[in-house]
Amino acid sequence: MMYLAGDICKSRGEHERALEYFERGAALNNGMCLREAAEYYAKPCESNKRIPQDIQKALRYYERAAISPDYLDFNDHAYVTMQAIILRTLNIDGQSQDWSRIAHLLQQPAIYTLDAIWPYLAYVFTFKKGNTPAIRTAIECVNKASKCFDRYGSYDYADHLWQLAAGYCYEIGAITKEPDLDQAVTFYEHARESINRLNTRNDNWLVLVSRWQFLTKHLND
Repeated sequence: MMYLAGDICKSRGEHERALEYFERGAALNNGMCLREAAEYYAKPCESNKRIPQDIQKALRYYERAAISPDYLDFNDHAYVTMQAIILRTLNIDGQSQDWSRIAHLLQQPAIYTLDAIWPYLAYVFTFKKGNTPAIRTAIECVNKASKCFDRYGSYDYADHLWQLAAGYCYEIGAITKEPDLDQAVTFYEHARESINRLNTRNDNWLVLVSRWQFLTKHLND
């Protein structure tokens, strides 16, 4: 009932009222209401910017929706889980990057139907953020991310993740059996370009800067 009422208000452009209904439904753990409330707080364009962005609220709703058994099908679960992973990885508000939470979200089976997941898996398994070491798995994820990139084009917000992972795998010789620093620098440079497009400065940026500076200096010596 709350979802239906909220959806009607949303279709009429009554976004503040729609959010009230969705949040009331979210309090009852209605998965569809959780998803809609999260969308409003994560994406100001959903309400024509009448509802301010609140990443923390969006995350709470997305993560609750990811484990909600109520009214969400397999694809919906995949979507809300992916949104939570994206927000935590990008760390838009500077306080959301929690790799133990990301590792937990990555265990949700629904997300493995999405090609968009591979850059995140590649990064997490390569740099062991909240995970046990798994470089072979990381290489598989890098390869899948690379193939999807070649097939579909840019991942937008996630290009730098798999490029960082690829660079590191080449740097340590995990892909070519021997370190390939030229390839590593190439991928780090691609990652730098991707991060510059995003204009973000988080721990992904720090990883890139440290590796890229080290390798370019090594190659120039």
